[in-house]
This record gives sequence, structure tokens and C-alpha cells, in this order.
Amino acid sequence: MGLLSTYPTIAGQHALTHQPGGEDVIIGIAPGAHAVTHILAGADPVIAGLDARALNLAAQGEIVFHAAAVNTLVALPVGVLGQALLSGGPAANVAWGAPATAAHEATHVAGGADDIDAALDARALGLTAQGEIVYHAAAANTLATLAVGAAGQALLSGGAAANVSWGAPAPAAHEATHVAGGADDIDAALDARALGLTAQGEIVYHAAAANTLATLAVGAAGQALLSGGAAANVSWGAPTPAAHVLATTGPHTNELPLTDLAAGAQGEIITRTGADWVALGVGALNQALLSGGAGANVSWGAPPTAAHATTHESGGADETRDMELDPGLADLDASGFKDLVVVGENVVAGDTLFLQNDGEYWKSDANGVGTMPIKVLVLDANIAADATGLVLRYGYYRNDGLYGWTPGAGEANLLYAHTTGGQIVQFANKPVGAGDQLQIVGHIVNANIIFFNPFYIMSELV
Repeated sequence: MGLLSTYPTIAGQHALTHQPGGEDVIIGIAPGAHAVTHILAGADPVIAGLDARALNLAAQGEIVFHAAAVNTLVALPVGVLGQALLSGGPAANVAWGAPATAAHEATHVAGGADDIDAALDARALGLTAQGEIVYHAAAANTLATLAVGAAGQALLSGGAAANVSWGAPAPAAHEATHVAGGADDIDAALDARALGLTAQGEIVYHAAAANTLATLAVGAAGQALLSGGAAANVSWGAPTPAAHVLATTGPHTNELPLTDLAAGAQGEIITRTGADWVALGVGALNQALLSGGAGANVSWGAPPTAAHATTHESGGADETRDMELDPGLADLDASGFKDLVVVGENVVAGDTLFLQNDGEYWKSDANGVGTMPIKVLVLDANIAADATGLVLRYGYYRNDGLYGWTPGAGEANLLYAHTTGGQIVQFANKPVGAGDQLQIVGHIVNANIIFFNPFYIMSELV
């Protein structure tokens, strides 16, 4: 409260209006607090009831308003957080609540706490075009309109006591050093003039010293920018070769655009000519891909006849003019005509087999014609029933674990089918029982090697 006036007071009453020259009864207040209304020629009166003690105001946020009775003030309790003070209209009290949405006043009286200058009304300002700007003009409380600027122009401040305008901002020198936490600083070293960049293709990189940039000169055509690893500079060079595929031109790359080679047909071959990678068209049926030698292209054609290997693997399609069999064998080895067949039962190396009517090969037995004649000799160590294995049809065979022949003269060296399944015997032990089948299947070479050459003409003993 301010210093109280010594003028007499009329408790609870205050003139609603004042006549010129009338006595003004007020409670004095400290300078600076302004009366709500002014009385002509009078001092600034304030109703004594504004004393919080007289109103019994006790809580922060309570409101004093004029009640229904003349010259009577009452207190409105504190409202709920976020409520607004609402007018009840003529002859009604104010209250806390949510205000109804209403159109804002188009014009305002200067000095109010919630006034907006009428100049903000676009109609009053004469705003007609999208992009116009409203700004404060030189005169106090005066708004003016800035016409639409040209595309790309910036809104420029004219400084103190000057209007804004559209234009191109004047270039300014950028900060040469960085300020910690700055939002738009760029080190002066990025200026190409400061770095001494003069040639297209030069590279800027961080050098060893802190906050230092350096320039890498232009590399040679085709070089790659290589990392030197931690604490080392970058450089130009050839990258370390890695797994890759052919490139269409130049050095190898990690990609092969087949569309560039026009390799669109199954069976085409990608090949290197003297200058580039190209697609070799599909060759004719059964042609071979032939090398042209050093400095020449590959091509499709018939390969020239060459000297043939002296030994062959069973199942090969090669043809030879001379077949030279080699009796100098290692254990379980063979030299001769070999074949792949399906067996009907489990067999082991050295077993002799006949062809059954099921199309599979079974162990031979000279006791009857139904299990004869011997046609092949097993070469694989083991072949399971109904599996395919390697057999000998004609040639030399060695088996140190199975054979222990006694070489003799003439017919003593002949070999016959045996009455024990899958076995053969020397002439001295050939079958002798009635109904037994006699079939010569080869002859002894030495104690461990035979020459297998089965004759299909048999004799039956009676």
C-alpha cells in the first residue's frame, strides 16, 4: 500500500462521476498506480475498498469485482488452472470458465492490454497481393506495407531508424576461425584460395596436425584414392587386387555388365581380344573351344588328332588306334578293357560274375548252366547289391591276397570257372563232377597275375 492521504474519507462510497471543481474523496496511493478512470481537474481517486484487508482477500489470484449493490466490491475466489475470466453481461457478475470462441475485434483502442492496432486489418492496410510484408514505419504506432519482392530476393534490415527492403545481401567475410559451439562457422582453410587449390581433381584432406587441412594433387588417370589407415594420409594408387570378375574394358572391376558385351545367348563365351572383352558366339554341336596360342583369339573347331594316352579310365569316349596292355601291375591293379555294371549281390575284388536275366551281374558257379558263363571280373574292393561298380572284361589283373598260382607248362596254366561261387581254379583243379560246366576264362602269368580272357563256349561233364 502507498502513503495514505490526509483527506477525509467516506467509507465504502465513491462518486461514480465528478463535477468540475468538486471535492475528490480518495485514499492516497503511492505514485505510479493509475486510476482506472480520470476525473476532470480532480486528483486520482481509488476506492478505499481496494484495500485487501477491507475486502478480506486471503489467497493469491483472487479477483475484486463490482457486485450488484451500488458501490459494492466483492472477491471472486481463485479459478482453476487455465480458466479465463468471463463477463456475465449487463447486471451479472464475472466468473471463471472457458470462453466461447468469438470473432476478434477488428479495431482496438490504443492503450488497452489486449488491443491490436486497426492497421493490422488487411482491408485497412490495403494488402492485396500474396507475399506483401507489414512493417513498422517511421511514425510512432504506424504500420506500412512492403510490396512483394522479386523471386530470390532477401528481406534486408535497413538498420536503426530505417525501413526493411527486398534485395541481395551484401557478401560478408566469413569467420576465419571457428568459435566453439558456433552454428554457422566454416574454417577459412576451406576457401580454395587459402588452400591453394588450382587444378580440377585436387583433394582436400585432414593432415596430421590438429585442425589442419592439406591438399592432395591430382592423381594419374585410373588411380584410386587409397586410405593409409589410422594416423596416415590418403594417397593415389592401384588398389590391392581382390576377388573380382572381368571388366568390359580396362582393368578388372568388381562388376560385369553383361549387357555391354551383348552376351545374351546360352552357350556364348566371354573372351579377351587384343584390346577388349568380347562375346564369342555359340559354336556348332560337338565343336571344341580351341586356343589360338599366344597373341591369338580362341575359336570353336575340331581339335587336331594328337598322340593318345597309353592308359584310359573306364567309361571314357576316346578312341585309340593301338591298345598296349601293361602286365607290370601293382597289387589290385588291372590293364585292359574295363566297364561299369550293376551287381545283384554283394561282391569283392577278384570275384567272377555272370549275367542274370534281371540284367544284373551275379557270382558265377560251375555247378550248373544257369549260373554260367563267366563274363566279368570285379576290380573294386567292394560293390554292394544293386550298386554300380568297376569290372574287367579283358586284360591283366593282379591280386596278391587272393592268388597264389603255380606256373606250369602249356595247359597247366589255363584257368577255369570253379564250383565255388565267384571263384576260378587252375587246370589241375578244374571241375570233374557230372553236370559241372567247363569254361576256360584265361591263363596264369605268374603267381599273382592272370590274363583274364573268358571263352563263352562251355562243356558239360557227364
